[in-house]
Formats: sequence, structure tokens, C-alpha cells
Amino acid sequence: MDGQEEKKQITYDTVDKFYLNNTSINMSFAEEAAQSPIHDIKSKCDSILTNNNSSNNFNILCLTLLSYFTLSKKPGSSKNPDDYCGYANYWLNNKLRNNNGELEEYASNFFEIFSSSAYMDFIPSECKKYIYNLGEDKFKKMKILFTYYNDYNNFRMNKKIKPDLSCTYAQNCANIYKDNIIKCSTFEDDFCTKLKEFKNTLMQQLKSPGICTAEQEIILSIDRTMAESSSQKGSEEPTQASTISASTISASTFGTTMGVPLVLLLLYKFTPFGSWLSPQIGNIKNRFNISDNEQNDSLFNYSELNSSNEQYNVPYNIIGN
Repeated sequence: MDGQEEKKQITYDTVDKFYLNNTSINMSFAEEAAQSPIHDIKSKCDSILTNNNSSNNFNILCLTLLSYFTLSKKPGSSKNPDDYCGYANYWLNNKLRNNNGELEEYASNFFEIFSSSAYMDFIPSECKKYIYNLGEDKFKKMKILFTYYNDYNNFRMNKKIKPDLSCTYAQNCANIYKDNIIKCSTFEDDFCTKLKEFKNTLMQQLKSPGICTAEQEIILSIDRTMAESSSQKGSEEPTQASTISASTISASTFGTTMGVPLVLLLLYKFTPFGSWLSPQIGNIKNRFNISDNEQNDSLFNYSELNSSNEQYNVPYNIIGN
């Protein structure tokens, strides 16, 4: 398959656009048309099936996809390849994966076949660069946003005519937001940004007429939890900074303290300051010797005095006996 760097990357921003201009509706019609396809589409898919030894599942996907591209050329459909080609690739990735988001075994050659120049007549030329494997992580996030927006779309359509049903769809959106926004507390990417954007749009729809209060509370509650968590992390950062600053000051003080004797030693050893300092040190030593002798005499006298009064030296703790 052509390198993904040559492909037209599908972004999270395109999810809500897939519901405009009959893009997703055309795929629903195409799935029905695939059950009794027109001769031209059937012959093309039979040709691909014969040349590639593909399975029956492959044939159904081929019939649906080619029917969809035919419907996408009808008036009222989007003329932007990002919309109708991008949605075709999301739909294809969804059909080729199991419930865990992993590709089915028969999907190994599917992307290569439909993006190959050998089948230029089967897929519109502008759509070939949109057909590629989204990857497990990207697909799962895309599916979350698709599911959310599908429920939001149903909420909006039933808002005035079936308010209770619309709140059910709003609850689905709130739970999707709750289950996934918590993952954005440690790392925020384009998926998180789009999920928050969808949530804000829903809340505007709910607050204005004051409907679905229980569903609003689900969203407000998780937002409060996220805000508290963010606040706690913010308070921990200054504490860490203070610890680092204190360590720096301690190291600086230690360096200064150790540096003073070293400077004095160098001055004493290699400069005229040493010749002046030596007599001063001698005088200080003499003073200390005199003081030590006087202190020793004092201690000696105290020892004699203590010896002469030995009979009066009674331990204090004898009172307690």
C-alpha cells in the first residue's frame, strides 16, 4: 500500500461534518442497495473478488462502498472529498474490525486493493488517498466521537417532539463524556479537545430551555471532579518548587561555608597576609594556653574542695528510697 504520508489524514474535526449534506444518510441507503445491487456495481465487485480470491464479506463491503460513491454524486450530497471520502474510510475501518477494534483476518489486503491504482475505475480517484488503516488507537477514539455525535444528533431531532426520548440520548452523551474525559486529566490531545467541544454544545442545548437536569448533573459532576483534581496538582507544584529552592540555598550556603577556610588557607600560604597572620595566631595560642591553665587550676581546686567535703556529698535520689 502507498505510504501513509501520502494519504489524506482524517482528523477528529471531521466527525460532526460527516452528518451534514446527507453524508451518513447516503451510507445507510448504500447498505440497503448492496442487498440488490445494480449490474454495473455487481460486475465490478465480482471482478475484484475473482482476481483477489476475496471472501463473501469482502464482496458485501465492496457492493456497499461502490453504491455509496454512486449516491455521493447525487444532488444535495457534499462536494467536499474530506466529507464523503473521509466518512467512507471510517465506515470501512469500522466494518473491518471486531468489537475490540482489531482488524479481522480477511481485512489484510482490503486497504491495499481499494487504494491501488489497478482499480482506478472502482473508487473515485479523489477518494483513493483517503482509504487506509486508521490504526487501532485512532479508530477507537474516532468511534467514541462518532457514537457521541450520533446520540447528540438523535437528541436534537427529538428535543421538541419527544422530550423524554431526547433526554435518553442526552444521557448517552453524558455517560460517554464521563467515561472518557477522565483520561484527559494526564494527557490532553485533539481527541480531548473535540470531546470537550461536543460536551459544551450539548450543555448549551440543555441549559437554555432547562431540560434533562439529571443529565446535566452527570456532566457538571465530572467537570467539578476534574477541576478539583487539577487544582490539587497545581498546589503540589509550588511545594516541589520550594523544596528545590531550599535544596539550592542549602547547597549554596554549604559551598560558601567551605569556601571561606579554603580562601584563608591560600592567603596564609602564598601571600604576605600569611606573614602577618602567623604572629597573630601565636598570640591567640598563648592566650588559650593561659586560659586553659587557669581553668585547670580551678578544676583542681574544685576537686580538692569536693574531696574535703566528701562526707557531706549525699546523692539526691536517696530521698526517694
